[in-house]
Amino acid sequence: MADFVDAHIGSRLRKARLKKGLSQTELGEALGTAFQQIQKYEKGINRISASRLFHAAHLLDVDVEYFFTDLKPGNLLKSIPADADKVASIRPSPDDIRHRQTRVALHNLIAAIQQTEHGAMQAVSPAKQSGRSASAAGD
Repeated sequence: MADFVDAHIGSRLRKARLKKGLSQTELGEALGTAFQQIQKYEKGINRISASRLFHAAHLLDVDVEYFFTDLKPGNLLKSIPADADKVASIRPSPDDIRHRQTRVALHNLIAAIQQTEHGAMQAVSPAKQSGRSASAAGD
């Protein structure tokens, strides 16, 4: 699954490449990689390294900042409700799952996800972090 940032950078890479009139093969050769790798960058499947992104910017006559245009931390948070709605829309009702073992497995999976999410939320809780002393942070 493509990371939002990697997909955004890949999309901008594709846009700049097409504007410059280069094929994936030509860009790949100029960057010292195969066209398949360029495809993966453009789809956000693989992350492009900082050095390769720097060289791509030079080859495509754009600033490195071009790849990050319209990419702000707030934009990442805006995608969360849409994802939650998407998950809720595919949630089956108990009547939709006929096999008991499947229902039990699904229940266990959801419980494990909730436990993981709850643990992650506690680990980054500002209240917990602000309550730590300087000496505890060094332990």
